[in-house]
Amino acid sequence: MPGRPRKSPNPRYRVRRNYEKRILIGREPGQNWMRTR
Repeated sequence: MPGRPRKSPNPRYRVRRNYEKRILIGREPGQNWMRTR
């Protein structure tokens, strides 16, 4: 799971970063968002 943050001080930030990256690299933002969530 790429959207699964590990022991980090800002897990939300990391998830957001993955979400944005997936949106840029992915073709379907909806599917990518679900995958990262």
